[in-house]
Amino acid sequence: MAKKVITIEMDGEAIKVRPEKQILMKSQNDEAKWEGKPKDLDFVVRFKDKTPFEHWNFDKSRPESGPIKIEPSGVEEYFGYSVEVGKKVLDPVIIIRD
Repeated sequence: MAKKVITIEMDGEAIKVRPEKQILMKSQNDEAKWEGKPKDLDFVVRFKDKTPFEHWNFDKSRPESGPIKIEPSGVEEYFGYSVEVGKKVLDPVIIIRD
C-alpha cells in the first residue's frame, strides 16, 4: 500500500495542488493523503459527481482517503474534485487505474 501525498498550498492569491493529476493504482492498494503547506492550512476537498473512496469530503482533520472503493473498468477513470481554501477554489483530478 502506498499513500500518495497531494500537497495543497497558497501561492499568493492562488491555490496550488501538487500533483494536479494524481494517479492511484487499485492493484497496488494506493491511497491519497492531502497535506496543507503549512501544516495548519485550512482546506476542504470535495468530490463532485462521483468519488472513488468511501467519503466525498476531506480536510486537514481527515486528510486520508482510505482504500479505493470502486472496481476499475479496465480504462483510466477520472474523478474531478475541488480544493477550497477560504473563498479560493481549484479543480484538480484523481485518476484511478487497475
